[in-house]
Amino acid sequence: TSLSGETLTAVFHLRDVPESLTFDRPSIPEGYVECMWEVSIDVDNDPKTGVGEFEYTLFALHFVPPSGRGANTTETIEEKVSPQVWALSPDGRTSIRKSATLEVSTLANTIMLAGDISGISADSRLAFRTYDYLSGFDKVGCHVWPVKSTDQEEACGSDSAIIMPGQTVTDDLSDVSAAHIDITAVSTTLSGETLTAAFHLRDVPETLTFDRIGIRPRVLEYYWMISIDIDYEPEQGSAEFDYTLTADHSVLPSDSGKNVAAPIEAKLETDTGK
Repeated sequence: TSLSGETLTAVFHLRDVPESLTFDRPSIPEGYVECMWEVSIDVDNDPKTGVGEFEYTLFALHFVPPSGRGANTTETIEEKVSPQVWALSPDGRTSIRKSATLEVSTLANTIMLAGDISGISADSRLAFRTYDYLSGFDKVGCHVWPVKSTDQEEACGSDSAIIMPGQTVTDDLSDVSAAHIDITAVSTTLSGETLTAAFHLRDVPETLTFDRIGIRPRVLEYYWMISIDIDYEPEQGSAEFDYTLTADHSVLPSDSGKNVAAPIEAKLETDTGK
């Protein structure tokens, strides 16, 4: 990051920045964020103010529009994502939305965001997140969500760095996808019209944490899915497929933010959809 007056510039150094990405993928609901690179800014470095401690976000993101769901378009990041600055208000609304700038380098594997942040100084605090709806998220720095009974230690961990403008911080290079969604192989059997599929994963833990802090109510938190094209006819079905066989978990409003550890079988619902 660097700071010039009240203009913050943040450069994400990533494992790989491809020439293009696939947007508006069929399994992502309309109106949802598909991908995002985000800087959260606590301008006064005061945990008692802001929304989850932060007053502004500088980000580039893509929402799936109603007209675009399932389009599976391949485009460059600059063509598809929108860089913006949002001022956050405690009532959950954004009082100010300003444009920002975005530069993507596939050679250097960087994504640069720059925007004007009112009141920012060298003493302000920053945190960073990247997100892909299907692949998960990664973060650097401390994010505290505005959820009752959550303290900083619990939400961030004792090793979370306090990051200020002008600093460079690093994160361990790793596969962002969690082990329980990292497919190593898939085996299937068919008996009559009964399909059985076994996902072989890098690791399946005894328990997972469900209804995690920061995941909104009614949002799909986990799923394992098989898409089935019964007639092998791309012109039929939804995005070529006629059925889905899924095991998934959505966050109920009454459970949001509970951070409950449970066996996978105890929380997932299974369903076959046409």
